[in-house]
Amino acid sequence: MAYLQSDCNLAGDSQISDQDHQPMPPSYTPPETHAQATVEHEPVTPWKIMIIDDETEIHRITKLALQHVSFEGKPLSFLSAYSGAEAEALIREHTDTAVILLDVVMERPDSGLQLIKYIRDVLGNKIVRIVLRTGHSNEAPEDAIIREYDINDYKTKTELTHQRLHTTIILSLRTFLYLTTLQANQKEVEALYLSLSERNAELQRAKESAEIANHAKTEFLSTMSHELRTPLSVILMQSEIIQTGTYGPLTPKQDNSLELIHRSGRQLLELITDILDLSRIDAGKYELELGPTSVGMVCEFSLQAVQAVAAAKNIKIHTIIEEKIPMLRTDERRLVQILVNLLKNAIKFTPPGAEVGLQVKMEPSHSRVIFTVWDTGIGIAAKDIGRLFQPFIQLDSGLTRKYEGTGMGLSIVARVLNLLGGGIRVESQVDQGSRFIVTLPWVSQDPV
Repeated sequence: MAYLQSDCNLAGDSQISDQDHQPMPPSYTPPETHAQATVEHEPVTPWKIMIIDDETEIHRITKLALQHVSFEGKPLSFLSAYSGAEAEALIREHTDTAVILLDVVMERPDSGLQLIKYIRDVLGNKIVRIVLRTGHSNEAPEDAIIREYDINDYKTKTELTHQRLHTTIILSLRTFLYLTTLQANQKEVEALYLSLSERNAELQRAKESAEIANHAKTEFLSTMSHELRTPLSVILMQSEIIQTGTYGPLTPKQDNSLELIHRSGRQLLELITDILDLSRIDAGKYELELGPTSVGMVCEFSLQAVQAVAAAKNIKIHTIIEEKIPMLRTDERRLVQILVNLLKNAIKFTPPGAEVGLQVKMEPSHSRVIFTVWDTGIGIAAKDIGRLFQPFIQLDSGLTRKYEGTGMGLSIVARVLNLLGGGIRVESQVDQGSRFIVTLPWVSQDPV
């Protein structure tokens, strides 16, 4: 039969004398009824100590020796079993037992040893501290028991004095507390890992969905852009033919209308081309034609492309191109596109009559060529520079209304430069102008 017994006084009940039962005066009121202060404390869960032994006297003496022991502010409570079978049921019920004081010989010579295997192997309880104590050391030699059975201490009953028993229990409880804390922390870590794994799986699914959606968007933009360019090219071609007078002379009004059609068509074609370029870059289908490229020729082509735009605003373009710059191995057409885009932006955001410039120089120590396009225009706030190269971004709604553009040009510039192995950065001050600095790698060849 099993018993659950808390700290108890085994010395016997105290005696109460007749004087303790003298009647009280009628006016007497116990002091606590005048102002009774009740302090509620959370119940303290005691440490469970299981005593497994077939000798009743061992149970009584053990409880008497440990009745006033506490650890970490918690008392002890005792569980008693008198056989291996009884102990199996008790340990299944009280899985939070901290220490087991276990006899070897009970209903069978090896009852205690079989119980150890049951606790460790069948129940999988690796935390409870098992102190084997035996009165038959010849039945359970210490050396063999320590090697073959998962116990935490081995004592003979004769050596377990009051002080030795007290020390054994405190050390066992300290180890048990450490292991349970470690186990709780491990469970928290496992729960956190599981939560992070689930979160990562969700993010991966979201990423895959976004990639599918982005791919579909890219394919759509690419297809639509291609389909729009064909009829638009026909419109531009026909307007140019009509302007030449092939179908007869035009009145001034007709000529102005055709010029408006042609100019608007060119703007729309540039927009479609930008969208097509972005979609191709995103899809990894943007093709480069790398080859020897003359820096001087690239600069000349770029300046010619923007000369009319600069003249319309009476803006002077300053050029400083270092001599004997080596040939670059790059995509000439894309490099011209980059410089034209930057020069057009410089002209667009610079007031009439002001100045812009293009400077090119070598940096042999870093094996690169640096192109700088500068202007004396409206400038860019520091907080906005980081958004410059995002697609479809206009830094201010006011600018959108005042200046033409879709916000794709700089995004394309940055992405194409990345494909070419180069980069771009910006230096700017509001109302003072900006400097767009492009770097491209070069290999030493004949200068141009």
